[in-house]
Amino acid sequence: DAEVAEPNLVASGFLELLNKLRDVFLQDSIFLRRDHPGHPIFRDALFASVEYASFAMAVLVAADTLCHEDPHLVVIEKAIPSVNERLRSMTSVI
Repeated sequence: DAEVAEPNLVASGFLELLNKLRDVFLQDSIFLRRDHPGHPIFRDALFASVEYASFAMAVLVAADTLCHEDPHLVVIEKAIPSVNERLRSMTSVI
C-alpha cells in the first residue's frame, strides 16, 4: 500500500516562500557577487551562463538609471505620466 501524503500547509507555504526568494536572490546576487566574488556559491554554472550575464547587465543598467533619476520625478511618473513629461521638458530647458 502506497501512502498518500496529506498536503502540509506549512511545507506548502515554505516552498512558496523559497520560490519568491529565488527571484530576490537572483536580483541581489549581482551585487553580492561584486562584493564577494570568491564566495563558493558563485562557482555554480548558473553564474557563468550567458543568460545570467545578460540578466546581470540588465539589472546593473536599471540600478544605474535609478541612481541617476530624481526620485520625485519617478514618483510623479508613476502617478501622473503627462505631468511628468511636462516637468521633464521644463527641466531640460532650464
